[in-house]
Amino acid sequence: MDEGLIECALDLVLSDDEEEAEPEGGVTANGVISGTYGGEERSVTVSISFLLKGGEVTGSFSGDCDGNIKGTFAGGNGGVISGNAKGSCAFVLPASSEFSGTVNQTSKTVPVSGHGSAAGFSGEGSLTLSY
Repeated sequence: MDEGLIECALDLVLSDDEEEAEPEGGVTANGVISGTYGGEERSVTVSISFLLKGGEVTGSFSGDCDGNIKGTFAGGNGGVISGNAKGSCAFVLPASSEFSGTVNQTSKTVPVSGHGSAAGFSGEGSLTLSY
């Protein structure tokens, strides 16, 4: 109350106390896929966001391949999560995958399995994301 109008406005604008928060009940789960492909060590970081009550899943992957993830989550502990990822490797080679799994709200993990292809290679695997 003792501050002038300009100082008060600057404090509000310059304050970073209010970081962009997840929507209520929203989480972001992250994980890394890594391995040797074509004789070289490769890795891709995966990040998905969703509401614990269920609904749309959005995310991305980046590293040796980059792209977007879209899917759905049924909601609740043990609810099914599934979707697909599309992007590219080395900027030009198409990459895609489909995945499904369940959300374990007790351990805050999302174990998924899926299959995908990139640069003429295809494979199957599993990954556990954590939030």
